[in-house]
Amino acid sequence: MAKCVGPNLLQPYVYKELSQSKGLRILKLHGASSYGDDIHCELIESQLINPERFEALSWCWDKEKFDRTLRIRVMGEQFSIPISPNLESALRALRNKSSERSLWIYAICIDQNNIKEINSQVPKMDQIYGKAENICIWLGDSDDSSQVALHFIKDEVLRIWEFDKLCEDIQKSKQWHALVMLMKRPLFSRLWVVQEIALGRRGTIYCGTDTLDWQQFVDAVSLFVEVESATHRLSEVMKRDQTFDHNPDFFGYISQLGAALLVDVTSNLFRSSKSGERKPLSNLEHLVCRLSVFEATQPRDTIYALLAIAKDTAPKTKDQESPLTHSKEVQQKLSALGRRNKASETYRVDYSLPLVSVYKDFIFFSICKSDQSRALDIVCRPWAPRVKRRHDQVEMGLSAKTVSKDKAPIAQEEYLDQDVSLPSWIPDLRRAAFTMKEHPSTTIGHRMERKNADALVGMPTNGERNYSAAGTSVITRPKLNFKKRDHYYSMFVEGFILDKVGQVEEPARLGNIPWSWLGFGGWHDTRTDPPQEFWMTLVADRGANGRKPPAFYPRACKESVNKMTEGDPLDTKQLINEGRCTVVAEFLRRVQAVIWNRRLMHTQRGNMGLVHETVKTGDMICVLYGCSVPVVLRKTDKTEQDIKQERIEDEHETRERLRKVMNMIKPIFKKRRERRLKVQNSLKLQRLKVDILRNIKTIWPLSILSVGLYPIFWHHTTPEAVLIGEMLVCISQQLIRSDRMSILTKNDTLRAQQTNNLRAYMEYTEIVPLLLVASDVRLWKRLAWDNLYPVLITFVIGLIFALPQLRLLSRIRSIITIRWYRWRNRISIPDYPILVEKPAQCYWELIGECYVHGMMDGEAIALQNEESAMGLQAGDSIRAQTFELR
Repeated sequence: MAKCVGPNLLQPYVYKELSQSKGLRILKLHGASSYGDDIHCELIESQLINPERFEALSWCWDKEKFDRTLRIRVMGEQFSIPISPNLESALRALRNKSSERSLWIYAICIDQNNIKEINSQVPKMDQIYGKAENICIWLGDSDDSSQVALHFIKDEVLRIWEFDKLCEDIQKSKQWHALVMLMKRPLFSRLWVVQEIALGRRGTIYCGTDTLDWQQFVDAVSLFVEVESATHRLSEVMKRDQTFDHNPDFFGYISQLGAALLVDVTSNLFRSSKSGERKPLSNLEHLVCRLSVFEATQPRDTIYALLAIAKDTAPKTKDQESPLTHSKEVQQKLSALGRRNKASETYRVDYSLPLVSVYKDFIFFSICKSDQSRALDIVCRPWAPRVKRRHDQVEMGLSAKTVSKDKAPIAQEEYLDQDVSLPSWIPDLRRAAFTMKEHPSTTIGHRMERKNADALVGMPTNGERNYSAAGTSVITRPKLNFKKRDHYYSMFVEGFILDKVGQVEEPARLGNIPWSWLGFGGWHDTRTDPPQEFWMTLVADRGANGRKPPAFYPRACKESVNKMTEGDPLDTKQLINEGRCTVVAEFLRRVQAVIWNRRLMHTQRGNMGLVHETVKTGDMICVLYGCSVPVVLRKTDKTEQDIKQERIEDEHETRERLRKVMNMIKPIFKKRRERRLKVQNSLKLQRLKVDILRNIKTIWPLSILSVGLYPIFWHHTTPEAVLIGEMLVCISQQLIRSDRMSILTKNDTLRAQQTNNLRAYMEYTEIVPLLLVASDVRLWKRLAWDNLYPVLITFVIGLIFALPQLRLLSRIRSIITIRWYRWRNRISIPDYPILVEKPAQCYWELIGECYVHGMMDGEAIALQNEESAMGLQAGDSIRAQTFELR
């Protein structure tokens, strides 16, 4: 039964760990003869591989308080579980009259206070929803409007042959309004619903006691959005109805509404083959950016909620060493339900990671997976939800951590609600193009409206891009790096300074063209045709489809400006709604998408362009290798104290890397040493000892030389000596214990790549730059000259020991080598200073992307090559440099 009960009347249920790694909990919902009967249910455990038949519930629970109590039976005992009023209503509506119903519900079937269980269950969501027989899509309780909308869909919208007449019937305005209100239900703004519906076999919409097949809803919404977006015929119907205040733009940007995006994405997410296999078509970067309008209680779910439906990812738990493995039969079933093939990259799910680190991991993953000539577009495209302190302070579930015992509850809430500033290279949703806004008219309510211009980089569509400012130059991977400090997070990228921002004009508020822009753009007489540079800048030299602008744009620009009143901005929205000219409306919609809240500017080189409203005179216009558009960076000089602190932190980080490398190599050497000792204990192989020594006699001088030099380097306090000493140990051990000459063999590298774990592969390759530093000839010369006599003596001893024909010396050599192994394994890396690169004298803030006329299609790279060929001085030429972005 479900009702408000006191906590002392029923013992709260304490979740027990699932008995098996592939297990899941299922809620058995018992039948009831009437809606008001008490709720009876039971929580059982099942297997994910061969579960009993169940359905999955998709519902909205992000913004509700769990102030109701659900009584459940577990192993014959009754307990209580907190639920929300919306979930209680869903359970009442979903009950059968006589038979029980098996449901999987995220909030009940997963322990919300157990981070480990959440990390384990979230990567299996695609399997859970894929195995569910039906997805129950709960929209909430019904009302008069929802009943009208559902009957309107069933009885009228889906009649294709009469649809055109329906779009012109003014008597149907209330029905269209009811359909829009249904599309605005909170469920359709929830991010998890995308995966839940996409992976399900079939879906059924529940709104109170009313039901509708999901495919019927998809067809109705697709018809509605297509007609309204292409012709705005339905807005004309609403405009003629006095009930809706004769509003000419009643629906707003309906194609950006959550329900419209959900229908579009889920309908085009997979490609089905004749065998029934469904292959994902979109990568993770595209899904995250495309669906940024959806909401999630946990900002981490902006990424995690889409892993199972992206073509380039396969979710992996925090502690999982390799992707989930199944039998061949199970793999085929999962493939038919939308699982990726073996080429997919495993993506770690870890809710305990700091949110900024989760964002950084996604950016790095996107850079590695995307086209390298536009890999950095991700730092220009808004996608990241804003971060509050509670997102890292509050654990998953219904309970919160105590911030401070000294703070009052109100002070704690205020502290947790404070925004946390993100690095400038993580673009948050404050710059997103669209948002839901409350309209003054009570009949409209909330609707999707534009708040910023579209991103110039566009969406990450395969094989397409709007611009190519960097030409064919790809991102410089060796220069790409991330460094986390105590108070900030830096990203290092390579590029060059193209120009500097000169004069800037006022922003284009609400997408209106300011009067001052005309003179600034060189258009002093509006009776003449607009300057080409000016009208092309207004549309960013592209049409609505991202291609070259249509030929009628200059004419439409002139006709639009002629409607302006001198001194006042051009009201583009009014001209679109009341101008009754489709050609002008198409041009102005493109202008709005480009200039909204952007500034018109001139560079010091004389180019016209568009920049973000926060750009100031003197900011630098730069081209980053791997970014398709120029960006605006603002320089900030570091203090001497900051540089000193960064150097200390870099030394500590390098020392930890070295420890990590040594700890990683030690087990390899240990196994080879054990194998060698085992071989030595074999009498048969002992007889071949002399032959083996003769074959490797050229290796011994170098190994013994390394052993002899190591104590010398060990007692030096210079960073070079310590670093080279550590590398000599690695080299000497490898030369003696292995029959191969390389530190990392090809087999080891291939093995690291086959794990499909990018971090593990990078850890294996960390030793490469250290060895390059150790091979610096100048360092060797300086160390050898300071210790000339010990070096010569050691080298002579090495030559003597390398004579295999002297059995006595060979025996002594073996004893010394074995003793040295044992001694070396007891020594740890000393805390001496480590050789690090000197920190940069400044850092850069990424203000945003920009449009520079005449520099968007490879002209900037051509200019850089031209000035380099002219042999200009370093201060005058456009030279490549590394930018530290914060």
